[in-house]
Amino acid sequence: MERWLCGAVVGAVALGSSAAPPGGECLDPPPPIPVPPPEAFEACQEGTEGSACEVVLPGLTVEGVCVTASGGALFCRPFLPPPPPPEAFDACEGLERDAACGIQLECGVVRGTCDVTPFGALFCRPSFVPRGR
Repeated sequence: MERWLCGAVVGAVALGSSAAPPGGECLDPPPPIPVPPPEAFEACQEGTEGSACEVVLPGLTVEGVCVTASGGALFCRPFLPPPPPPEAFDACEGLERDAACGIQLECGVVRGTCDVTPFGALFCRPSFVPRGR
């Protein structure tokens, strides 16, 4: 489940596949393709496209909407996108919205622009991470 909630942005930001040397710049990595957990598909077995759903896990219930996956099966997509990783918040500390920023990773620096989460926290959004849905 953690992979589902955090994998999209963490994977998009923490890409170690770049050939950039340490301290260099991580260049345009491809966006990851998040894979919903089995529970997300189970939550929409009885549903239809666009119907409300919720994924119930130990200690966590995630509300969402049933959507069709690329393979044609319905799954429950969360209403809220996964949160950015801590490094993305650190990268905008002391900066303002729309300021240039960089997230330091093993492969180097991923460049982006400071943006605001739905809850008002400032974070560094890499250029390859889309805004909202």
